[in-house]
Amino acid sequence: MKRKRNIFKLFRMFTAAAVLTAFVLHLAGIVRIPGIFRTQAAPDLLSFLSDFSLGAGAALLIILLLTAIFGRIYCSVLCPLGILQDVMSLFRFRRRYRYAGWKKYIRAPFFWLVAGLALAGFMLPLTLLLPSSLFVSIFNASGGVEVVRLGWAARITGYAVSVLVFFAVLWKGRIFCNTLCPVGAVLAFVARHSRYRISLDTAKCVRCGACEKVCKSTCINAAEQRVANEECVMCMNCISSCALGAVSVEKKSSSVAGILPGRRDFLLQTGALAGGVIAGSAAKLSGRKSPVPVMPPGAGNPDRFTARCVGCGLCISVCKGNVLRPALTEYGLRGFLQPVLDPFKGACDFNCSACSNVCPCGALSPLPLKEKQRTRIGLAVYKKELCVAYKNGEDCGACAEHCPVGALEMIEYRDTMIPQVNTALCIGCGACQNICPVRPEAAIMVNGVATQTLVEKPKETESKSLSAEEDFPF
Repeated sequence: MKRKRNIFKLFRMFTAAAVLTAFVLHLAGIVRIPGIFRTQAAPDLLSFLSDFSLGAGAALLIILLLTAIFGRIYCSVLCPLGILQDVMSLFRFRRRYRYAGWKKYIRAPFFWLVAGLALAGFMLPLTLLLPSSLFVSIFNASGGVEVVRLGWAARITGYAVSVLVFFAVLWKGRIFCNTLCPVGAVLAFVARHSRYRISLDTAKCVRCGACEKVCKSTCINAAEQRVANEECVMCMNCISSCALGAVSVEKKSSSVAGILPGRRDFLLQTGALAGGVIAGSAAKLSGRKSPVPVMPPGAGNPDRFTARCVGCGLCISVCKGNVLRPALTEYGLRGFLQPVLDPFKGACDFNCSACSNVCPCGALSPLPLKEKQRTRIGLAVYKKELCVAYKNGEDCGACAEHCPVGALEMIEYRDTMIPQVNTALCIGCGACQNICPVRPEAAIMVNGVATQTLVEKPKETESKSLSAEEDFPF
């Protein structure tokens, strides 16, 4: 029997290692795995709510069914942040845990507070707490994305999250999963009455505490011979630690008793939800409205985008034009760390639609390449008083040469030529602003648009990049 139990634990460990490796390889761009974020509960839920994606809905249903049957096995086998925490626990010097019953008083109220904020359109708390987003932030901050693309604010945030999670693991194991994690809170509600769960045989148990000392979820109370099943992530360390065979996975009969919270808990959770909605609405109203930032293709409009984006950074990591970076104040407080285009850093690649197709939560609607090439994400504005051709009479035309849709036409002006913006064709890719030699403010700037729309069919032009030796033609 002991050997069989160890086989289950080894199977979990090898599966978790394979999942963690797959995420690292995918985020590093070594091996692209389509649909890998369909294994994550939070992106599936957000994608389903935003676009009613049947694929996301089916994946979410499978996760919930697995939880209803086997408990929170998702947290230890499929969640990359959860697996990373297990890896971090190897560095714990004093590898002993104690039951922490106080976690249940934090988990539900905190979840409803964050849910209320998100319902009101204030996504920042959710952005900083979703496990899939946290894992991507930690990966990016650890060198997954170059500093110039990630930005100092996102990098510092990623480092801070990494340090906090690391020390939380060293202190109390899976404490984050059972207090602050929104996904953990939802799965805890489902797992509370799961079909299969960890159980203590009171006839065999001698209250030695061996199982409690190895429980990273701190959900085993050896003194009372009780397991808080809603907090258990089915790591099965407790089974291997018991020399008397008092700990096992048992099949329990289904029951709906106690599925609803008590009166006190109900009032507390309802108050947290209401408080979150009120606070989120206030934060949303205080958000910056003008000017509209340049959003990634598929964002639609600022209200839709900021209410769905969780700031995971996936779009930034796959951006071929290096034009995306995490926002600071462009969207207001509620859009902190959400992606924004910065044409001074790069330009939206005309032949790339990776950002819209990699978004796991539906904040960016998937765009076929042909449609993306006609999607207006911004509009170029020519400031002739800054232009070297208009001001100094020098030949330039770099902006027109690099426009992929022919939206910049060169017209005669005195002894030279100056650009003119054809607003019917401009898609706001930022190529013109990026190549403009005028600094600190370019002579042609791209402003965001309130709603992304399709423009006329672009002209067939050859887009090229200038080499370092021929930066500008004057």
